Amino acid sequence: MDGLCLTNHGPGIPDAAHEWHFSTLKNLPDMVDGIRFFKGIEANIIDYTGKIEGAGDIFSGLDWVIASIHTPSLPYSTIENITSAYIGALENPYVSCLGHIGQKAYMCDFEAVVKKAGELDKIIEINNHSLNGVREGAAVLCKEVALLSKKYQSKIVISSDAHYCGSIGIYDKAITMLEEINFPEELIVNTSLEKFENYLRRV
Repeated sequence: MDGLCLTNHGPGIPDAAHEWHFSTLKNLPDMVDGIRFFKGIEANIIDYTGKIEGAGDIFSGLDWVIASIHTPSLPYSTIENITSAYIGALENPYVSCLGHIGQKAYMCDFEAVVKKAGELDKIIEINNHSLNGVREGAAVLCKEVALLSKKYQSKIVISSDAHYCGSIGIYDKAITMLEEINFPEELIVNTSLEKFENYLRRV
């Protein structure tokens, strides 16, 4: 392993880290035991305009900001409202990536969201954890998202979304799905440390 992104849930999730956790990550080293350590957050989208929790002083010290929808922070709603929430989050200059959009509980206009991500040079996450059955419908929906990313040449990352240390770097189901649709490797931002760092330097 060459690099690791630490992206704990933002404070809107009941068991998540306090805001101070994220504001003090900048005090940690960039290299840990020879592994590049990226400081980040999985910030909760908290309204249908795409607002994310937290103030700018938290995000300015982070390398990688994922914006996601979780039930405690945003109620279920219409496809139109969820699409608006995702597009609004993409337009936030601090947000690099949308997390696990391929979930049945929060259906959106995937085509509109993926197309907007491509236009803004933002990233869509293909989440291996989702493909392990934790999110209903994810196997079908993640493939739909990947096919749209291929169509619009929108960039993705493959994420283990590890909730346990032994799951770090496990991408088996995501890689199998992408291979099945002949997804272009050049659109996957985290196939190498250099490629990921080059993307971060551009945004």
